[in-house]
Amino acid sequence: MKRLVSAVVTTLALAAGTVVATTGSASAATGPGCSDAYQIGSTGYITVDGATAASVKQYYSPSCNKNYGYVWVWQSFRSSHAHWFASAGVLTTGDNYNHASQGDWNVTEIWSGGASTASQCTAGYGFLDVTNSDGTSSSGNHQGTGQSSTRC
Repeated sequence: MKRLVSAVVTTLALAAGTVVATTGSASAATGPGCSDAYQIGSTGYITVDGATAASVKQYYSPSCNKNYGYVWVWQSFRSSHAHWFASAGVLTTGDNYNHASQGDWNVTEIWSGGASTASQCTAGYGFLDVTNSDGTSSSGNHQGTGQSSTRC
């Protein structure tokens, strides 16, 4: 059920959200399954209610030949919100399609699955939604999306 909700929420966010991309730095853990994954492009940010709430990155693994999206939810956001939903994916910028999206509730970080998009122009994509205590969406009132810079 969580994956279905994740896919629906992420798809809706991608279709309706405003994308914010800026430069900056933040460190992240090694990507899942492919220890040689490294960051490509610059970090983007997700803003919710006018405040920066999360960092968005894209990673590439030469040995797996896959791209990964990554979202780190900032402590300032986590401290001021009881419930949230975060998701990460890899956006192909030619068609605005979100690949390998993964999402979960009340997490500090989330990785997408591995996307077979290494031959395309891509960006790491993230979505963050302040949720109600039962896990339902805030219906667009307190949401944000962001993406890393595009890499071709």
